Amino acid sequence: MISLLKINNKKFFKRNKQSIIPPDLKYKYFENCTKHPFKPDTKLFSLVNAWWLAEFSFLSYASEDFIKSQINRAGFKSFRFFDSLKCKCFVANTIDYAIVAFRGTAIGSPDFFIDLINDLSIKLTDFNEGGKVHYGFYSAFKDIWNKNSGLKDYLFFLKRNNPCIKFWFTGHSLGAAVASIAAASFKYCHALYTFGSPKVGNSAYANSLKFKIFRIINFNDLITFLPPSFSKKKEDEYVHHGTAKYIDKNLTLNDEVKFTDNQLTKSITISSKIIDIIFDKNKSMVLKILDLKDKKFEKEIKSSPVKSISRILSKFKRLFLKNKKISITDHSPIYYVVNLWNIYMKF
Repeated sequence: MISLLKINNKKFFKRNKQSIIPPDLKYKYFENCTKHPFKPDTKLFSLVNAWWLAEFSFLSYASEDFIKSQINRAGFKSFRFFDSLKCKCFVANTIDYAIVAFRGTAIGSPDFFIDLINDLSIKLTDFNEGGKVHYGFYSAFKDIWNKNSGLKDYLFFLKRNNPCIKFWFTGHSLGAAVASIAAASFKYCHALYTFGSPKVGNSAYANSLKFKIFRIINFNDLITFLPPSFSKKKEDEYVHHGTAKYIDKNLTLNDEVKFTDNQLTKSITISSKIIDIIFDKNKSMVLKILDLKDKKFEKEIKSSPVKSISRILSKFKRLFLKNKKISITDHSPIYYVVNLWNIYMKF
């Protein structure tokens, strides 16, 4: 839990009563943004752009009305919110550029269980643009990309009306994964910045991506090395894509990741019960999720979704992690926002 203070125009955090689970409606989004404008034309890594896009990714967890109010404060004249059963995102644009931000797993929302099913559907499936991708992430993408949501048509509408407009894609966690697939499916993507992204596809998918990709990792963020690869076939192994930017404990941004999958895997004990549930081919993903809770819990979900989510997260915590060196807390989007701001302010 954190709160934000400002000293010498820098943001830093200390532990407090403020929740690290998004959305955060008290956080001052895009504070001082007029003094630090977005750079829409660059193809090089940009710290100020990383901070802007982290703000977008963090804001994507909020409601449509709240997002719109913050986007207006940031100077964007056009805003559209897109909502489907499996995915949510929004687009904010100026004459020169558009930012497409996808929401991550909604822990504090009734949508949590739908997001969790997407997260756990880890089998690889063929991707139209090349290679194979995570089935759950691809399913969420297709749900928001279809004609019913209007996202695809809206992006092409923006392009037709302004052929020079630059499209930037971003997201945190699940949102980062869906943003990656969306950017790969939209041939006019200028660049993609992801925060706390899990692996999205295999090496063929990673090699097919031709636009600029910067994958930002905050310290010991557990999610950035998931999902694990259990296949003996190299073509069915998950790999990361893009250029990694690693934030270390000293708030230094490194061009190399300071850990490897093998080191992390050795540091984490994954419960055999979780493995059995996830990889049991005789059960649907819905039944696998239900296996993690008792019958009483099913009734509780309808009457008190937040309390129910807290209980299931506690079960995951007990079953999934035993090593304190690897952190789910480091995955929180507010840590990405604050740490990137602090790093940016050093320059």
